[in-house]
Amino acid sequence: ADFLAQCRQIDLEELDRLYNDVCKNAHKYSEEEQEIELVEPERVHTKESITEDVRQEWALAGANQIVDGKVGLMVLAGGMGSRLGTSEPKGTYDIGLPSHKSFFQII
Repeated sequence: ADFLAQCRQIDLEELDRLYNDVCKNAHKYSEEEQEIELVEPERVHTKESITEDVRQEWALAGANQIVDGKVGLMVLAGGMGSRLGTSEPKGTYDIGLPSHKSFFQII
């Protein structure tokens, strides 16, 4: 019953508008930006597959990359970007990168 109630709350017109907007603007993304590279299985790890020493080493290396400005992190909560002053999904928002690309354009 809860699922059906949630489904009834979906704004299908807004969903259709967003979908059509993405389709209309698909040409803005280069082929290079659309390519996805697979990661070799031996490079994939879980918390359980590494030692505490390795975890700490990786945490320090990651922190150093952040301090050096080589990587960043962006956490997005669900929902629309109304508190950001936009009616679009948060992933389309210009977060101030030099390229002015949105999160969706980068991924």
